[in-house]
Amino acid sequence: MEPAEEAVRLAPDSLPASYTPALARLSQEGSSAAPGSPGLLHLRRAVQLGPDYAPTHTQLARVLLGREAELDDALALALRTTTLEPSNADHRTVLARVLERAGRFEEARAEADRALLLSPQPVRPERGA
Repeated sequence: MEPAEEAVRLAPDSLPASYTPALARLSQEGSSAAPGSPGLLHLRRAVQLGPDYAPTHTQLARVLLGREAELDDALALALRTTTLEPSNADHRTVLARVLERAGRFEEARAEADRALLLSPQPVRPERGA
């Protein structure tokens, strides 16, 4: 058993124990992780364990934005992150991408503009954008 998986087994209600393996698994599985993949399951669990921890919401929104059937969930997650951390350019960028994917282009542009204003460095397009 991998160390990250062992951490989840030992501390199933720990946000770090769920979030760390989620990131590791998702990096292996890629953006097209299957709905029941271990990485996606760990990430969903991390969101449940840390309802006020914006990075988990942003990461899950990133994964879901490519799935037509889960676009509403991606939008809810992205909106939650900007409520939790309104001055975070990364969260605003993800929200802009979700809004664009949903065909809400004016709102997407406004969020992208906000992200640019908030970003301490130039915003680079994400892979696959």
